[in-house]
Amino acid sequence: MLQRIPGLAARATLFRPFSPSLLQINRLQAQVSWPRTRTIALRTLSTAHVRLEDLKGFQSLALPAQMIQSISSKGIAQPTLIQERAIPVLLEGKDAILTAETGSGKTLAYLLPILARMQALKSQGTDQEPSEPSESARNLDALSPTALFVVPSRHLAIQLLSVIQAVQPTGLTALLAPFPADFPAHQFRRPDIVVTSPTFLVNMSDPQLKQFFRRVEFVVIDEADTVINSYYNISLRIMNLGLAKRSPGRSHRPQYIFAGATLPPVKSDRERSPRALMLKKFPGIVTLGTPGLHRLPPNILELFVRVSDETEGETPSSDEFGTKLKGMLSLLLTRVRENAEHEDGPERWIVFCNSQHSVEQVHAALTAASTIEGQNDDLSPGWLQSIPLHAGMPKAQKDESLATIFGQPQTALIQTIVSSDVYARGMDFADVSTVVNFDFPNDAAGYVHRAGRTGRAGRSGEVISFVTKADERLVSFIEAAASGDTSNTRLKIHDNFYESLGSGESVAETSMQAVSNSVKLPLTGVLSRKGSLKKAIKRKAQRSSGPSS
Repeated sequence: MLQRIPGLAARATLFRPFSPSLLQINRLQAQVSWPRTRTIALRTLSTAHVRLEDLKGFQSLALPAQMIQSISSKGIAQPTLIQERAIPVLLEGKDAILTAETGSGKTLAYLLPILARMQALKSQGTDQEPSEPSESARNLDALSPTALFVVPSRHLAIQLLSVIQAVQPTGLTALLAPFPADFPAHQFRRPDIVVTSPTFLVNMSDPQLKQFFRRVEFVVIDEADTVINSYYNISLRIMNLGLAKRSPGRSHRPQYIFAGATLPPVKSDRERSPRALMLKKFPGIVTLGTPGLHRLPPNILELFVRVSDETEGETPSSDEFGTKLKGMLSLLLTRVRENAEHEDGPERWIVFCNSQHSVEQVHAALTAASTIEGQNDDLSPGWLQSIPLHAGMPKAQKDESLATIFGQPQTALIQTIVSSDVYARGMDFADVSTVVNFDFPNDAAGYVHRAGRTGRAGRSGEVISFVTKADERLVSFIEAAASGDTSNTRLKIHDNFYESLGSGESVAETSMQAVSNSVKLPLTGVLSRKGSLKKAIKRKAQRSSGPSS
């Protein structure tokens, strides 16, 4: 039976939901067998059962009228599910864990109530000032904010600051730290908001960090699993400072909010996962989740492309890179010609690689391919634009790449952003039609975050993954979750999954029932924090093959 997804072109007809075909790439001819009607897994999430009329408007969430008008002017008229659940709770000042699928609106879910509370404190004149610091500590005290936002990297901090500036009430100052060398930081005293990454805080001594926290009333750690896993010690210090006895004149501690798309539940009392640390430090913390947690949105289609030899079966690992590269070029050419036939506009793709070296190699190959002219004048030079992004790039080159993506009009038929995983979390690249896993991610969390760069804010999207023999076991988990296959105990829905969504008023009964009735399973049980499943498989294969000669 044919099934069609609303909003997609008619050519995206689907056969056999939950059973994606593994397209065979012939590494000798470098051609992809891409059927006219593509066979892709149909993902039907429980969030589809939440009716639009059941969601309340922003007017019912006790936000200031000026703020509602501001976000409405940006085209945001209706709160998402996580925003509807989180805003009333956060307005009450409760500590909370916000955990929902990528692209669900978590940023505004915590940002709007914090800005509303800050505005109220400022207008009422009730924002208390601690006693004056010593002369030696005044530099850090001058930068002590009312609200501190911590994100994993500077580029995410810049993105968050731009969102704050777009929706913040007048009269609030927001700064990015660390500051550029020529920034007149001495002219700013006690900003309302500081957005930073852990690297700004990690080198502060305990007295310095304590002084920086003197005025903090709100602490937000976004992409909390990444921040805590990568910067455990500074994360622990940030939590301990808020829980410590307040300085004279302060009768309460800050409100703490943790946000993330992959925060699996705690499995044992001895666990040292990010969620375990949160629950240990904040026993009364509230979990606010959505039924789509640890799953891709329903508007994202997935395609797994098996890298193999037509005659020999598996492709030797030494040939995998070239085979995948030729296969991706075939996909790009096919898409350009399809779009021309159907008069579709330009597209933006993100191509994810597992290493900086792979990013550079793929970028160089795509840049060379952009000069290819097609037969019968169907392609002209410049039809493809490649932009590299990884942590090892010089800052100037990185800024140039981001400026091209966010600040310049797209001229190529397809723009490809070739990126490492450092840009897989949190970055809101606009209008991404397709995500390509050139190198398959090392774990299920990486897959969820990469795929979340497309299909955002209700748009349709597509995820194409190249699958090698080393990836097959992890891919089988992802496919089993999509098909609702409960034969694997790691994918069964259990009480811990409900714990990861929250309980009581934070999750409506109707939504919980929708999860129970859904044929799909979350990837909660596969989100291991103890290492990469893919690497473990490789280690096992190496042990079984014995020492190399």
